[in-house]
Amino acid sequence: MSDEVLINCKDAAALLGISPRTLERYVAEAQIPYIRLPQRGERAPIRFSRSQLRRWLDQHTIKPSALSRLRENTHGEQVREDEISGRLSA
Repeated sequence: MSDEVLINCKDAAALLGISPRTLERYVAEAQIPYIRLPQRGERAPIRFSRSQLRRWLDQHTIKPSALSRLRENTHGEQVREDEISGRLSA
């Protein structure tokens, strides 16, 4: 077995910046990776791999595109669409 760090629900929710109730919903809907420990069937304790949660969070992070970065210049002013297309083709 690897040296993977497993954390409980409270710590996983804190790591993700969500409420424990939201984390419970993600688990119930199988939207997030988790580990059900082999005890007591459905009531078995749940743990999370810290590295898998970080990977999941990174996969669900929306990163700005080149186009959206070009829409604002260094002063935060809006740039016209024709200026953007000119910059992209250059």
